[in-house]
Amino acid sequence: MVNSNLLWTQGQGLLLIFTLLFMLSPYFSKKIFGLILCLFIFTVWFFRNPERFPDPQVQTTSILSPSDGKVVDVQDRKISIFLSPLDVHVNWCPIAGIINRVTHTRGQFLPAYKAESSRVNENNEIEIINDHGQSLVVKQVAGTVARRIVCWVEKNEQVSRGQKYGMIKFGSRIDILFPENVELYVEKGQRVYGGETIIGSFLWESQKDFSKNMQKK
Repeated sequence: MVNSNLLWTQGQGLLLIFTLLFMLSPYFSKKIFGLILCLFIFTVWFFRNPERFPDPQVQTTSILSPSDGKVVDVQDRKISIFLSPLDVHVNWCPIAGIINRVTHTRGQFLPAYKAESSRVNENNEIEIINDHGQSLVVKQVAGTVARRIVCWVEKNEQVSRGQKYGMIKFGSRIDILFPENVELYVEKGQRVYGGETIIGSFLWESQKDFSKNMQKK
């Protein structure tokens, strides 16, 4: 699979650079070689790819965090998560459903912790529509260091909740845009974990509507 070994599939360029540097290492001083070795170890660690599986007891209405990181903004219909270079940079689908669109937009590379980065930075959006016609948008936002957004899903693809769908290389930001019928459970400053932390839940108009929707499944 394309995302089974991120170091190999997404870090090939860096691996090639480090291979060349190690070949030239006899010509470097011990301090420079030590720095190269530290950068290599960090790169291997950065492309870690943990396996996470949503709790089967979690309600179907629950929305999972699409990434690790720190919540830097919470609004009625939007949550922003900042990923430092030390965080896992794999992204997970917050709900199950069909990918309605994948939209990549070129832009700037402001620091991802700044609020305006959501509006002006290079980004990639996916919209997921669940079995009940409810949708949400997850936006991968590039930062000053992170200038490479990777997305593994395509339009009309069926995805499951907690499925890995992409990554952003190095420091970055994730925005989740919600419809009106969602209750949010996180607050600014909170740390969240992709594919595990429940950040919100869809609200049903009535128990009758809920039962009707469940019968359609």
